[in-house]
Amino acid sequence: MDIIKNPHDTLFKRTLGDKEVAKDFLKNYLPDHILKEVDLTTINIAKDSFVDKKLEESFSDILYNVSINDRDGYIYVLFEHKSYLDKMAPVQLLGYITDIWELHANQSREDELPPIIPILIYHGNESWRFGDQLSELIGDSPESIIDYIPDYKYLVYDFSDYSDSEIKGEIKLRLFLKLISHIFDDDFENGLKEVLPLLSELRKRVTGIEYIETVVKYILNVGEEISLNELNKKAK
Repeated sequence: MDIIKNPHDTLFKRTLGDKEVAKDFLKNYLPDHILKEVDLTTINIAKDSFVDKKLEESFSDILYNVSINDRDGYIYVLFEHKSYLDKMAPVQLLGYITDIWELHANQSREDELPPIIPILIYHGNESWRFGDQLSELIGDSPESIIDYIPDYKYLVYDFSDYSDSEIKGEIKLRLFLKLISHIFDDDFENGLKEVLPLLSELRKRVTGIEYIETVVKYILNVGEEISLNELNKKAK
């Protein structure tokens, strides 16, 4: 089996780069009060990536163009795929948000900037502990200067903490989420018991064959040491 340079990025892009899977994810995981403002029928996937080249081994990203409250807007998803926490992820996310605004300003004559909904998807050995707001990283500041310190909230989904019963969506999305929630488990073989039935179900669909290859390569490149022959035996 070929060694994939960045298997996390490949799996993430092949999954949430599918417009139908993206809609499935947002429909199941966006909070209701946000979901009612977003028209998922308008979603399109932008080709631009904003992750710094030096950080590509740690992060992947996808930008969706979508109507928000009847305005042109964006949903930006940053995927942190390290086995350890990076407290600077919210800072990096803020930088990517400003990059999106700058790109939009260069491509549009509008005076107003579009709304951006930032999402951080995390999976790793440790639980996410940095909250959902940039200011939670900043120490106490005098009240007189608080208004001058940049701040924003982001949606964070820590799939290292999700149980299998909490994972929702259609088969392709559930397969992706269960895989990233178990891939760093000490007992990865136990996680395979959740993943392999979904692979088997997807195998029955003609459209799922290429994605199955992506998933198998991901397991062999990232999971505990396991050969293709051993994986085949476990699947049977």
